[in-house]
Formats: sequence, C-alpha cells, structure tokens
Amino acid sequence: MKALGLFDSFAQWYKRLRHSKGFGIHSPFAFMLVNEIINCRCRYYGYDDIEPYIDSMKGRKQRRLARLLIRLVGRISFKKFIIIGKADDVLIKAVEIADSRVEIERDVEEVLSLSLIYVVGLCDADEELSASMQVDGNVFVFDGLCDSELRKQYENLVSECRHGVVFEDRDMSIVFVCNHLPFVKYSMII
Repeated sequence: MKALGLFDSFAQWYKRLRHSKGFGIHSPFAFMLVNEIINCRCRYYGYDDIEPYIDSMKGRKQRRLARLLIRLVGRISFKKFIIIGKADDVLIKAVEIADSRVEIERDVEEVLSLSLIYVVGLCDADEELSASMQVDGNVFVFDGLCDSELRKQYENLVSECRHGVVFEDRDMSIVFVCNHLPFVKYSMII
C-alpha cells in the first residue's frame, strides 16, 4: 500500500514537471504563459535592479516571486496591483521596477479589468474578491497556500471561476481570468 502512495506522488511530480515545460498544454494562450512568463529562462531587464532589495534570509523564494512579478507586469500592461494580506516590500518594488505606471493598492474596493491581485493572506472581502474572479483580464497570484484556511478560501474562489487558466503548485497558484477560454487547471512547478 505504501508503494502505491509513493508511485502516486512520483506520478504527480512528473505531471507537474511536464506541465512546467509546456508539455501536455494544448491551449496556445496557456502554452505562451508557461514559456514566456511563468517559467521563462531568459533574463529580464529588472532582475539586476531588484537584487539589492532581496533579503538574504528569504532569498530563493523571494527572488523567484519578485522575478515572476517582473515578468508578469512587463508582459501584461496592468492598471493596478492590489495586495491582500502582508506582502514584502520587495514585491512592491518589483512591480514598480517593471512598470512605474501601475497603481499599487492594499484593498479590494473596486477591481477593474487588467488588475494584478496578489493574495498572501485571508481576505475579509470575499464578495469583492469573488466578483473580481469574473472580470476579464485579471490575474491572481495566491501565495502561501500551505495555510489550510487560505487554501480553503482559494478553492472556494477558484470553484466559482468559469473561464480562464489556473497554474497551481503546492504553495502557490496563478489564475488568469480570460472570458474567451474555457476553465482549465494545470498542476505544475512554478
């Protein structure tokens, strides 16, 4: 019985690895997101600028997330960056480096189209967050999904999402809301 569980976990790991390289993803839009934004291996213009701000204690994860935000904001012209929960100043700096025109807010009062919403903690404004999951062009980055309460809130929000692409790792998820696409969920290494 234990060997079956080990095989199952290896199969899940292999599936995540394949999706993180773009294999098994049939949507051209999702394939582009994986190869040009999520797991892009080339250097971006803001990588050197963000390095002095990265805390050596949080190093690897903070660097990975800051670089992801630089690529997201650099590739998609967002109007707002909305933070829900307690975010590092490094992540705010990463968004500013990528595009200084992006408005940075710390609440979910009004979510327009083309908003990048970073969720790192539990949100009291469930209705507003749920409504923004239906707005075309919004992108959500859920971080810290190891927390069971945040995971539960995330699962409830994603279950209401009708259109778009979800890229999910163990502790992080990226949700692209696109009304022209059916709902697809990929498990991958982010």
